Amino acid sequence: MFRLAYLFIAAMCTTALAANIEESAPEVRADPPAITTTTLWVNDPVPTIPISADQHDSEVSLPPVPDLPEGITLESTTTTTIVGIDNARCPEMWSLAVDVGWPVEWLPTLDAIAMAESACDWTAISRTYDYGLLQINWAAHGERLEAKGLTRDDLLVPVTNLTEALWIAQYADEHYTCWAQPWYMSGDRC
Repeated sequence: MFRLAYLFIAAMCTTALAANIEESAPEVRADPPAITTTTLWVNDPVPTIPISADQHDSEVSLPPVPDLPEGITLESTTTTTIVGIDNARCPEMWSLAVDVGWPVEWLPTLDAIAMAESACDWTAISRTYDYGLLQINWAAHGERLEAKGLTRDDLLVPVTNLTEALWIAQYADEHYTCWAQPWYMSGDRC
């Protein structure tokens, strides 16, 4: 009895569904609707020039950017704030260190190393042949530096000293898990 009631209900639903589908079938039109275009901007101050992907800058020159309305000016300023520089012992080093690629989070430790190694003196040379602000040791790194065409005097140039010290720090970070390890003599920072 239950099975017969189920079959009756299933048949009724199928018939109702089929009738609903036939009633809601989309209308098929013989002619497609006309395509219309709309202009979005009137009196556009910058005309556009269609440029294909295979054209180069040398083949097409873009129109000049229109002047701003009278009395309107744009000022552009960029400020980089390095947190902790107010307490730096070697503040002139910080911006240059960031410029050559030192991670900002390493700067406070780098500052302490520079103070301990050279007292923030870019031209420092030790009795053990350590050069520049971060006292790069020539005995340990000279062969690699000479292969790059660098001399001992080059290590007295701030950018060169910081760049080579960064290479040393990254090598130590990768191989010894502490980037400050090469400067362990000036204090344990690992």
